[in-house]
Amino acid sequence: MFIVKKIKNVINTYGIVEAILIVKSYIFWRIFNYFKLLIIGVKLGKGIIFEGIVRVSGGKRVTIGDNARIGRGVVLDAGKDGKIEIGCNTYIGMNTIIVANSEVKIGSNCLISPFCYIIDTDHGTALGENIRNQSYISLPVIIGNDVWLGTHCVILKGVKLEDGVVIGAGGIANKSISENMVAVGVPARPIKTRK
Repeated sequence: MFIVKKIKNVINTYGIVEAILIVKSYIFWRIFNYFKLLIIGVKLGKGIIFEGIVRVSGGKRVTIGDNARIGRGVVLDAGKDGKIEIGCNTYIGMNTIIVANSEVKIGSNCLISPFCYIIDTDHGTALGENIRNQSYISLPVIIGNDVWLGTHCVILKGVKLEDGVVIGAGGIANKSISENMVAVGVPARPIKTRK
């Protein structure tokens, strides 16, 4: 049903010839990404929609749940020991980058807006050695169910966003945020509870 509505909207907006090209492109990327990710070992649920090219490393340690929607240009980078899990019915907006050297877990029914950056790692900063030569420090990032990250949000290592959290556009979460809180700013601070 969703695809039929989308096709009708495209025809009304662009005309029949352009609509055919857009639909062919849409179907091509969905099929291309699905098989590419299967080949590298990503665990894929049913009904996933890919809006364009998706880059994945560490395929066997990446799981995408049923009916997830992944925007074009998304990067899923599960490092040597990292694990990425995306829940059912979750949307990951275009050009979002998720990096896991430990674990990044995103719950179900989440909305991750375009251009977000989620990372469970940073570098050591001890004096006496170049920062770039120091070991990574990794702590899991856990994002609960029904969470909304506005565009350009950054979620840093060790953060737990409980169920129902909203982070306003451009927010940087460097500390955990309690259930159903709306947080904004740099660093993101709770300003109210969802009602």
